Amino acid sequence: MKLILLALFFPLFCFAQNGQKKMSDGVLDSVPGTSIVLKNYEVLFQKVYTSKLSADELGKKLFTLLSTTRGFKFDRRISPAAGEFIGKLIQYDVDVQRYVENTMFGMMGIVNYPLNASVVIHVKDFKYRVTVSDVSYNRVDTAGRSSNIKLSDYMTKKNRNGFTTGKSDMKLARVLNQDFSDKFDLQKSNLTDDF
Repeated sequence: MKLILLALFFPLFCFAQNGQKKMSDGVLDSVPGTSIVLKNYEVLFQKVYTSKLSADELGKKLFTLLSTTRGFKFDRRISPAAGEFIGKLIQYDVDVQRYVENTMFGMMGIVNYPLNASVVIHVKDFKYRVTVSDVSYNRVDTAGRSSNIKLSDYMTKKNRNGFTTGKSDMKLARVLNQDFSDKFDLQKSNLTDDF
């Protein structure tokens, strides 16, 4: 009898979960209190904004916002009614002094360099989702030479299965989160209909 029970439950013991929690949609880890996530082994900013505008009105406002954003370039000409904007942030400067006082040394020093990133915005009625991915810093001075640094390599563990948990890493994530959150928020933008 014991042998039969053991044979029945043996597969359960062999294939039991190892205690690692997996988040939905390929999300491996996230920085608490931010929209910075590690999804499919890549660090990205992903946030959903709500609005009182329909998809068409939101598309027009977002098109205007993106057109006036310094460093944003559309990948191809997309009409605001298409429901999706695809572009790049090129040589984009994060407004660091707005969020922290000292960024000269350590990991936070990287945020003083301009970044490049891919941006995708999906628009629906009363909401839009912004995804900033492929964030990289070009020509970062390290040990007397210039190098390119991907944020995914910089902020994650060796095998990219989680974020490193140092204070400066978390501070960097919070600064990027705050800057991207403010940059793509229509309510915080200074766009107005009247002159």
